[in-house]
Amino acid sequence: MHLTQLFIGIGGKEPFLMVLGKSTHDRTDLTEEQKALPDLNNVKAFIIPP
Repeated sequence: MHLTQLFIGIGGKEPFLMVLGKSTHDRTDLTEEQKALPDLNNVKAFIIPP
């Protein structure tokens, strides 16, 4: 499964924070329980100023 998403900050007076991580659902090195959760070693946060 490949997903494309768009995130838009609404309001414009506050910073917008996005936390994005790589997909885990198709990794063969993880158990089914681990595939259902994000891999915190591959998470990045982006702050977009107003």
